[in-house]
Amino acid sequence: MVLPLVGVSPAGADTPWFRVAVPSPGDNGVLTDVSCTTPTDCVAVGRYGGGPLQYKTLILRTVNGVSWSRIRSPNPGYEHFLEAVSCVSATECTAVGAMRLPNDPEPLFDPDLRPLVLRTTDGTDWAWVPTDAYGEQSWLVDVSCTSAVRCRAVGSAGNAGSDHILLRTTNGTRWLRQSIPASPTRTTFKAIDCASNVRCTAVGYFGPSNRFLTLVLQTTDGRTWERRASPNPVASGDSARLEDVSCTGPVCSAVGYAESHPIVPSRAFILRTTDGLSWTRAATPPDSPTWLTSVTCTSATECTATGELTSSHLTEILRTTNGTTWTSLDHQSARDGRDVAAVSCPIPTACTAVGVFRIPPTANAQRALVLKET
Repeated sequence: MVLPLVGVSPAGADTPWFRVAVPSPGDNGVLTDVSCTTPTDCVAVGRYGGGPLQYKTLILRTVNGVSWSRIRSPNPGYEHFLEAVSCVSATECTAVGAMRLPNDPEPLFDPDLRPLVLRTTDGTDWAWVPTDAYGEQSWLVDVSCTSAVRCRAVGSAGNAGSDHILLRTTNGTRWLRQSIPASPTRTTFKAIDCASNVRCTAVGYFGPSNRFLTLVLQTTDGRTWERRASPNPVASGDSARLEDVSCTGPVCSAVGYAESHPIVPSRAFILRTTDGLSWTRAATPPDSPTWLTSVTCTSATECTATGELTSSHLTEILRTTNGTTWTSLDHQSARDGRDVAAVSCPIPTACTAVGVFRIPPTANAQRALVLKET
């Protein structure tokens, strides 16, 4: 069922990015991911609710790029949140996250969770895909689909997320766990992107709590996953994490952030490969105190990344047109209290970003955020 549309905020005079008014039920609407198949067809997912034990799935959709509707979505347990969505058309999408069952008394974000998978084939009616067989204490953080029935998802499992999981479906409803290389230390998956049904790349980080190092896994046959060597900061003790990845064929860009110890503001950290095998570090704005959380590439050379300026808590948007050198966009969409979690660009310079903003910026009340580039 589609709920009523809402209006659009006017664009700024000197920027192509502007905030779009969207439905955000309650005081805690949060959007965590967005998938656009055209500049006008997008689906965004997240959660809403009054707090722990009350969160429900939140799905928003637009068919004209500016007017968004809330779509009713299943809540098979009594506490849920969606982390990611992947659409292969305007009507065929898969979303993933986590849930707790009614007989599970633990609070939200406790490791005793179950994977949550929702699916639609018409853009409006979403169905729950049961995945209880894949164990307690597990949740999904990202999904990538190459067709309506072929998807892969990554997440964490075990006590406090001490293990990482990768699931695959070939019919859209039955998910199976894939074998991946073992790690001697704690590993965290953050994102996955599949350029085809057989070529996928997953990224994240691994290591003890005092130093994290970048993690890149890849498959080129759809079955066997291999670890790829990836750059890290040179200075001893420095950490780096990868938060997202986007691929067009064998060419991929992965984004995240690096930290120095003792702690200094995070710095943008971007890796790139042109063959899927050898990864190099890309140039970012000098001394950029940025935490990057999302990236989307429309070609081998054109990509857009979003995140936050850690020194000022303002939205940051970086872009490359040659695949190697990234620059910060001069835009007026950055505001204090806005946190951008994800961006999707079906074509260059026609992007949609989602996240959360606070009312006012210092208050606890928050609403779903959508920024659009025109």
